[in-house]
Amino acid sequence: MIGQSPVLAGPDAAGGTLLEARGLTKHFPVGGTRFGGHGVVHAVDDISLSLPAGRITAIVGESGSGKSTLAKLLARLIRPTSGTLALDGRAIRARARAGRGYARRVQLVLQDPFASLNPIHDVRYHLVRPLKLHGIPGSAERGQHRSGALDQAVADLLGRVSLTPPDVFAAKYPHELSGGQRQRVAIARALAVEPAILLADEPVSMLDVSIRLGVLNLLGDLREREGLAIVYVTHDIASARYLADTIAVMYAGRIVETGPAAVVTDQPAHPYTQLLLSAAPDPDRGQPVTLRGRGAPPNLVTPPPGCRFHPRCPHAMLICSQAVPPMAHTGAGHASACWLHDAGLSAAQRAPLTVAAVRSTRSAPPSGAAAPQPPPPHPDDAAEPGKEA
Repeated sequence: MIGQSPVLAGPDAAGGTLLEARGLTKHFPVGGTRFGGHGVVHAVDDISLSLPAGRITAIVGESGSGKSTLAKLLARLIRPTSGTLALDGRAIRARARAGRGYARRVQLVLQDPFASLNPIHDVRYHLVRPLKLHGIPGSAERGQHRSGALDQAVADLLGRVSLTPPDVFAAKYPHELSGGQRQRVAIARALAVEPAILLADEPVSMLDVSIRLGVLNLLGDLREREGLAIVYVTHDIASARYLADTIAVMYAGRIVETGPAAVVTDQPAHPYTQLLLSAAPDPDRGQPVTLRGRGAPPNLVTPPPGCRFHPRCPHAMLICSQAVPPMAHTGAGHASACWLHDAGLSAAQRAPLTVAAVRSTRSAPPSGAAAPQPPPPHPDDAAEPGKEA
């Protein structure tokens, strides 16, 4: 189907699909303007993905692309406008409330570890609370007091995230920890319920550069040791290449390119992915950076018609402003939603879009084109204040 994202899966995944989403869409209604108009923010549009055990899928894109909204949809913290989810092969009513059974299988690690931890409670409290809520480790063994079982469970969790000695860290409060240590506590709290899927929403963006690698290596170790399916949400495509097996590039609420991490970063097929890579720091790059793009992300209340990247694309053609490009397979497990890969276009459809034509699509009426006013920097923020997309 044209415009529909393919199902994403890590190559040669042996563990089977744990979580599958098809046609996931989320539109946030916005209030009326002074002219009486109403609309919706197209935060996520028609995204499908498959998360196999023991694989890391990176969702990459700039702020406002819908990455955080997608993570919250997968965690069922917000209800989708449309689309379906299936956990362990069982279909879930997408608009039904998430129960503890789902939360135990799918856990979310938030971007800011200090904001996600209660400053008036110590580390032990944060780790014991999910254990009690989900009945873990269950009834105490014969002859062992329940508090002793909880203390052992806390020590095991801290050991799994390399916070040792555990008795020292269990007694600390969030303000007594470094940013990296707080994020490790947040990860340990997510691991407390023994999830199968870990959704990490920008887990290192709030940390010092010097300690980011340690947290990324921790996520990689969890994938290797425990077979977790991990979704790594990030704006840093370089770290996605380092950590992930599969990369999915998002732009303006849609997936525009997917494939094995090394292939996407070494042989980018979509102009937006090429733009991201040109902006990424590379110590081996000998030439000055040349950004092949223009403009800013679109207003997602009135997104551009056709390919949403076409107002910024240096290769934009007439067809790009008229129809949503289908996902074209460009190699083994590699796909890109770009009309440049379609060899069957007519000469008229391949006619380059002039700057004037691009401007006209930006100023077109709300029936299909982008509005002329500056786009909101973070569509996800408009829906959920205080959280960066």
